[in-house]
Amino acid sequence: MIRTATSGDLRVSQNGFAATLEVLVLAERQESPGRSVTFEGNEVSIAGDAASLFRLEANVAECAVTDNVLSVVGSADAETFIGCFTAPELQGLDMLVAGNDVSVPRGNITVQVHRLQRLGQSAESTATIEDNRFVTAGRLYVEVWENGSLDPVLRGNTVDAAGVRVRGIGATLVANVVTHRAEGLLYLSIGDGLHVELTDNEFTKVGASSPTAAAVRLVYDDKEGTLAMSGNVLRDQYMPLDLSLRVTDFTATVNDNVFDFPITAPPQAGRFFACCESRAHLDLRGNRWGDVEDADTLLTLLELGTSGEAVMEVLLEPLKTE
Repeated sequence: MIRTATSGDLRVSQNGFAATLEVLVLAERQESPGRSVTFEGNEVSIAGDAASLFRLEANVAECAVTDNVLSVVGSADAETFIGCFTAPELQGLDMLVAGNDVSVPRGNITVQVHRLQRLGQSAESTATIEDNRFVTAGRLYVEVWENGSLDPVLRGNTVDAAGVRVRGIGATLVANVVTHRAEGLLYLSIGDGLHVELTDNEFTKVGASSPTAAAVRLVYDDKEGTLAMSGNVLRDQYMPLDLSLRVTDFTATVNDNVFDFPITAPPQAGRFFACCESRAHLDLRGNRWGDVEDADTLLTLLELGTSGEAVMEVLLEPLKTE
């Protein structure tokens, strides 16, 4: 265990750690603005039969976890946890997780950001997760817990997992390559989202998919929301999108994507549901939907539903057929 409660910066660099149960790196809460923790270029190997754990927990204003090799082998409860936290007196939080190679053959990987701010505070914060390799038989969780508007950015990561769950006010995913292997699980889920961007990602399913499985499942539960989705390739899925809308105003622009799998029966083209007083505008033009060649056929392969006073507008033409 590495534990620090000093008021200065902490840097852990170019070390080798080997254990049979757990490795903990804990930076205790300090009220010194600007304090930072850097964990870079280390190799961590944990191999045992129990619930092995790597845990890095930093309560600071700046947190960087870069260019590490983390291997955690244990039971199904094995876990790698990277968490950065900050209290109101530290104002903003900047978190960077980049260039790491993380392998958890059994168990889960969690990256968590937790920032609290007092009423009236408006400090900018960032959470960037880029150019990492995450391999796990469980899930990759990216969680943002805060009462402001911190949206995580996932860019250029390679993920091989049962699924990915991103939780936050919103999220941006760009140029990630995701392979998901578990049958019937929720593959990519962004909950409590306001503004979500998915650009130039690849999602590939390995193995059978159940009729409830969506490559991307989004839940919007606030006054407004947007989805911008373009340039993505989805392979071997059951359906591309599952949207649940409980917002007053929602706009989706889903254009220039390739859904490369059979779409022959509803809801294989997607499931879209709006309730309450939602006003939903869905621009689904310019996508390739398997071998579907016309909008009339595509409409029969979508599952569209509303309840209460919700209104949904859907644009489908033109379609891409090559």
